[in-house]
Amino acid sequence: MTTACRSLLWSVFAFLTAATAQAQVRITEVNVSTRNVEITNFSAASVSLTGWRFCHRFTYPSLSGTIAAGESRQFTVTFNQTSSDLCLYNTANFGSTTAMEDFIQWGGAGIGRESVAAAKGIWTAGTFYPVPAAGLSFHAKAQPPATGLRTTNWFTGLPHVGFPVPGPELESFALVSGEWRLIARSYHLLPALRTEANDNLSTVWGSQTPVVVDLGLSAGRRRFDIRFPTLGLRQFVRVRADP
Repeated sequence: MTTACRSLLWSVFAFLTAATAQAQVRITEVNVSTRNVEITNFSAASVSLTGWRFCHRFTYPSLSGTIAAGESRQFTVTFNQTSSDLCLYNTANFGSTTAMEDFIQWGGAGIGRESVAAAKGIWTAGTFYPVPAAGLSFHAKAQPPATGLRTTNWFTGLPHVGFPVPGPELESFALVSGEWRLIARSYHLLPALRTEANDNLSTVWGSQTPVVVDLGLSAGRRRFDIRFPTLGLRQFVRVRADP
């Protein structure tokens, strides 16, 4: 009797572990111009993608293989680039809120399975993103929650393999004649960058309004020449992304 109960408990534990892992696979990047889609497994266990489907305008390409814990995988999905929804399902039950794992739409509202996403509580009906410029991707800002709206969990930036998109990187900096001169590289676009400074690292960072020159692409990122004057003893600067 004890052995039977132990087996039952292990079976229940295994089922709950698999369900928890499955519920943490999310879409983390969509490059509309190249039709590249990335999904990421946020759980601590591998997930089999057998039986999983994408859905876009009632077309249902299948996924395959296994996605390891913490892994991001890329797929090519031939969705409509002008306007489409894109859903991720763990089964072919496309009307089910339980089967739907993630959702995004661009170029228009009320497309495809928006009603399912709204019923699941992960999307606001009537919400959509404008189509990004060629070569840019939708990225997830953070790990999407297990429940709750994901309507605002996206920003537009340069393509990057793997989640998350790293923040800006300072290539060089110098203090010349009372002016900070920074060269930064970033997958984030210029409107998302924030230049800040302070004088002792113990106070609130103050936002700056720099002169910025776009130096073009380099190794998949954009390079920016950022300049602004120093004030008093201010010697500490940083550039961060706030998409």
